[in-house]
Amino acid sequence: LMIYLDWPDAPVRMHSNPGMITFGGYNFTGIGHFASVEMPDEGRDLVPGEALMRLVAKTGDAFAYLYDTIHNRAGIVWLGVTTERAGTQLIGTPCEIFSGYMIGRPKLREVDGEGARIVERVLEVRIGAGPGARAVASLYHSPEDQAAAYPGDTAGRHLVRGPAEARTLRWPAD
Repeated sequence: LMIYLDWPDAPVRMHSNPGMITFGGYNFTGIGHFASVEMPDEGRDLVPGEALMRLVAKTGDAFAYLYDTIHNRAGIVWLGVTTERAGTQLIGTPCEIFSGYMIGRPKLREVDGEGARIVERVLEVRIGAGPGARAVASLYHSPEDQAAAYPGDTAGRHLVRGPAEARTLRWPAD
């Protein structure tokens, strides 16, 4: 996985292998097993999912990030393939699997180690796909809208009752 977070002071680019990977003209730092990413399930409803990133952080570094204003700043997750296990040479172009905006502030939580009295500080960052479609969307599209946006496009004329449906479709209902 390759991750981009538009952090206020400096963009964060990291990936889940050790070492450095170059993609899109940028260097992505490898953090290996020091992070986890939970991707949202694919749903059929209009409620957007959230991705949750957890980064094991050094104590001093983690506290510095807690007070940054990250709300509504971009976050992107790509899936890439390397030439070898834990490698740094990409095969082809990584595929974007999630993008959205960071939500709220980062959170810090402490996790006890298994069987040991080791405490890790984990920095959590949530990325949402944006506001729900029902909260902001209004759908009204006519043949005139299509012609204005795409001059010469005649695909709509092949739809049965297309113009009649386009004139009466309104979502969400008033």
